[in-house]
Amino acid sequence: MEVTQDDTPIISLNILPTALDALGQLRPSHDFDGRSLLPTIAGEVKNQHDWLFCSEGGSTGEWAVRSGDFKFIAVKEERTLYNLAEDPSESNDLMARHPDKARAMEQY
Repeated sequence: MEVTQDDTPIISLNILPTALDALGQLRPSHDFDGRSLLPTIAGEVKNQHDWLFCSEGGSTGEWAVRSGDFKFIAVKEERTLYNLAEDPSESNDLMARHPDKARAMEQY
């Protein structure tokens, strides 16, 4: 068995559509936020989602959005922006260098 690695961003919401697709049960009438990963696994698709959103969902006010290589993070009133291709450890905040990008991601 050949092991491969893929850097395509995915989200846990893709698990159910992928399982249904693998079983031949994914239908166009299904309305999921996630998408089947089978086309990605087969090398047919490189981009599953244009935007990925996540939220802590509680009182801390933590949420994030990712578009392409950029990730915008909000924690209460603090905002940070990272380029994950250049800085996967999220150690260099780019808010000052890319304020328009940050503003667009926050408003999306």
